[in-house]
Amino acid sequence: MATKDSPRDPRWRLVERVADSASFQKPSRLRDLFLYICENSLQGRLEDLREQRIGEVVFGRGHDFRPNDDTIVRVEARKLRKRLEEYFASEGSQDPVVISIPKGAYVASFESRAPAASPARPGDGAGSGSAGLPGTVTRPPGGWTRGAAVAVIVMAVTTVLCGSLAAWYAVRDRQSARVLAYMAAQKNPLWNALFTKDQQTYIVCADSALALYEDITGGPVTLSDYVNRHYGMAAGGTPETLKDLLGVLPQRQYTGISDVRLVQGLLQLNYEYPGRTTVRHARDMQLIDFKNGNFILIGSRHADPWVELFENSLNFRFVFDFKAQRPGFRNMNPRPNERSIYWRQGNVTQGGETYSVISYLPNVAHNGGVLMVAGATGEGTEAAGEYLTHPGMLDELLKSIHAVDHGRIRYFEVLLKSGTLGGTSERGEIVASRILNNAK
Repeated sequence: MATKDSPRDPRWRLVERVADSASFQKPSRLRDLFLYICENSLQGRLEDLREQRIGEVVFGRGHDFRPNDDTIVRVEARKLRKRLEEYFASEGSQDPVVISIPKGAYVASFESRAPAASPARPGDGAGSGSAGLPGTVTRPPGGWTRGAAVAVIVMAVTTVLCGSLAAWYAVRDRQSARVLAYMAAQKNPLWNALFTKDQQTYIVCADSALALYEDITGGPVTLSDYVNRHYGMAAGGTPETLKDLLGVLPQRQYTGISDVRLVQGLLQLNYEYPGRTTVRHARDMQLIDFKNGNFILIGSRHADPWVELFENSLNFRFVFDFKAQRPGFRNMNPRPNERSIYWRQGNVTQGGETYSVISYLPNVAHNGGVLMVAGATGEGTEAAGEYLTHPGMLDELLKSIHAVDHGRIRYFEVLLKSGTLGGTSERGEIVASRILNNAK
């Protein structure tokens, strides 16, 4: 698989080391897929990195190979992504460059590894003095229940502050820039409407701390209370051990890892106008912000109250059964063979199915667009994000629901269902859709 210029490229030498490692000896087709993707990525032959072409060359499928019917490329790519994560966390933990295959495309990304944090020194704020450091959670004086403490620790470990995306976006190498330029050229009418040179586009991350607050108190926070900060006090019947925690949560800015991955994919799609894109946390937004520009809201109303601004125009609306701790989507006007409500089924351990909704509406002043990506769970958001950031899948979705009219995007909403297992989702399938001719 080596090419004329490969020996002089340190990235190719890294590829060879990874391919020859113990992690990639079995099964061999993962190694073949890895080498094929890396070689074509480094050589800039992006036309050979389409799912159709990979199925034919790497997996021996014929010219009649249909990715929608045979998902071998997607399945093996998912395994490859996991294998690479495992390699660079173990055998390749000292490599200064990390190879990954970002979701949404079959293109290799070569990124410099972030430097390890310096060990804490006495007096530097280690231990109980770490309050105020980014990404840390301070234990309230009153203490927490074990369940609440575990929930906060898990949230802190598995979430990333939106601001870190800016650093990620700045350090990508030239090869990644070429990849993003290619992806930008493949934009469809939805991205042409949302990413423009004349308008600012705001990508708004969900507030995971708000979702945890609502889970603990057993009730939703309205947009009015969220904007005016009229929450954060313990609700009636809340145990004393949780009151301090409830006071802390409104001050924290956390967002789910599935949201961060989606933001990453969206930034790649908008490589053409990076200066016109701003990433914000839901708590940093104000009502006046929604009167001009384009917006991408990530998360359901459970974690992003700004959805309330547009909810009256939606047919599929997020609902949460606080007693059963069960999320879903209500179908306001069911059609034949449609349910009135779609609940998440199963759990993380046993697997099951989840739902998500992708909606596109006008902004408050009708001078821009609002794309909303709401998953009943994090896996649902991930499945919806895969549809949005994969050019072929998004084209297929918009075509199937008739959302494009003479090259222009129409206002729409679509309900997706996807299988889940171990915190990850399978590719979603369309359950129902609406064209919003009278979007308010």
